[in-house]
Amino acid sequence: MKALLAGAFLAGGTVSLIRGLAQARAFGLLAIVLGGIATIYVGAALATGRTCQMLVEGLAACAFIVLATLGIWRSPLWLVIGYLGHGFWDLAHQQKRLPTRITTWWPPFCLIYDWVIAGAICLRWFRG
Repeated sequence: MKALLAGAFLAGGTVSLIRGLAQARAFGLLAIVLGGIATIYVGAALATGRTCQMLVEGLAACAFIVLATLGIWRSPLWLVIGYLGHGFWDLAHQQKRLPTRITTWWPPFCLIYDWVIAGAICLRWFRG
């Protein structure tokens, strides 16, 4: 429960930060954040030493980075898809469907962060 609250708190801080930015800058910052959080599980997979897991996590990180890039170049909808998708990726790790050496609080923390940010992008984008 603490991890969920912490994720929501950090997401609230992020939303407060982007509120003061022009839309293009806000979405650019959120794309950078998505690209960064996409690599966390890669590091955890490296700790396992399992080639298959490293490959899966590396490919997933690349996919999220592509979504982040499309979010800047094409449409914020790609950022929404990226954050929602990463939340489901967190959920898969939380349920141990993807074994990595990640601290137990990270997946729920990141999941709530991801989904709050996806919602904030939708609100900002549709409001113009």
